[in-house]
Amino acid sequence: MLRFVQAWLVATVALLALWSSPSAAGEPVAGEPVAGEPVAGEPVAGSDDVDFRRQFPMTVPDFSKEPKPLRPSWVPRERHRWVWDNLTAGRINPLGAINRFRTGYRLQLSNRPGILFERSFAAIKAAADLTPAYAKLGGVIELQPLAILNLSARYDFIGNFGMFDQVQSFETPAVDFSDTALGEGSDNYATTGEAATLSALFQIKLGAIAIRNKLRAHMQRMDLEDGERFFYNSTLDVLHPNGGWALTDDVDLLYVTNFGLKLGARYTFTKVLYDDEHETAAEANDATPSHRVGPAVAYTFFNDPAPARFASSTIAFVGQWWAKHPYRTGKDTSAAIPYMLLVFIQKGDLAP
Repeated sequence: MLRFVQAWLVATVALLALWSSPSAAGEPVAGEPVAGEPVAGEPVAGSDDVDFRRQFPMTVPDFSKEPKPLRPSWVPRERHRWVWDNLTAGRINPLGAINRFRTGYRLQLSNRPGILFERSFAAIKAAADLTPAYAKLGGVIELQPLAILNLSARYDFIGNFGMFDQVQSFETPAVDFSDTALGEGSDNYATTGEAATLSALFQIKLGAIAIRNKLRAHMQRMDLEDGERFFYNSTLDVLHPNGGWALTDDVDLLYVTNFGLKLGARYTFTKVLYDDEHETAAEANDATPSHRVGPAVAYTFFNDPAPARFASSTIAFVGQWWAKHPYRTGKDTSAAIPYMLLVFIQKGDLAP
C-alpha cells in the first residue's frame, strides 16, 4: 500500500510539471522557433527588408560607373592670350559717334587664386578710332597689377577730315565755342596731329555696391593755321590748348545684381590746364571746369568667364545733366537737355 501511494505521488508531480511547462501551453521554449513567426536574423516575407535596412543603413558602391574626376575649386588663367574689344557709341549734347577697336597680346601676371590676382595682367595693343569727323591710329600699353587698379598709356596719330565743324582753331580761349557759334563758323579745315592719353582706374566692390574712379590726362597737338594756339576738342567738349593738357574724371557708384544688371550714377569733371598767359582769358570766358551728373545703367547679357572668341557683350546708357558749362546750362543750350551716351561693348579672345 505504501509503495502504491508513493508511485501515485510521483505520477501526480510529473503531470503537474508537464502541464505548467511553456511547451505544454502551446508557447515556444526560449530559442525554439514557432510556426508562422520569423526567426531572428531572417527577413519577414513581403516586407522587402525595409525595417532591416532602416535599422542597419548601408550604401553599396556602384562599380558599373567610372568615378568622376575631382574638380578643382580654382582653375589657373591662361597665361598668354590675344584679346580684342570693340566699342560703338553715340551721344547728344554734344553730338557725336565713334567706333573704337583694340586688339593685342595679354600676359597673365599671377596664378594665385582670388579675384585680386586672377584679373592681374599686362597688355600691349593696337588701337583704332573712327568717327564722322576724324580717325585715330595708335597703340596702348596697359598694366593691371591687381583687379582694383588699372594703369594705361595710349599714343595716336590723328587725321581730321575737315567736316562737322572740325577742326576750328583760335588765337585765344576767350572766344565763343558754343554749338551755335561753331555751326556758323566756316573756317574748319582738314589737318593731322597726335594725341596721348594717360589713364588710372581704381575700382572696388563691397557686397553689391561697386565704386569706380577713372582719371585721364589728355594731350593733343594739331597742325593748326599760323598763329592759332587753341582748337575745339569735340571729344572733351573744350577749347583745347595746342600741345597742352586737359583732365577728365569719371566717378561711378553702382548697384550690381547677380544677373548682369548694374544701376547707379556717374559724375564727370573736366578741366583744361591753361598756362599762366591764357588762364585769365579762360576764366573770364568761364571755359573751364565743367561738371555733369546723372544716372547710369549697364547690362551684360552675355559673359563667358573662360577665354572665348566672343566672351562678353554689354550695353550701357549714361544720362547726365550739366551742372556747370559755359554754354550748356542755358546760355546756348537749355539746361533741361541732358548729355546722353549709349554704348555697346564686345570683348573676346582670338587666341588661345
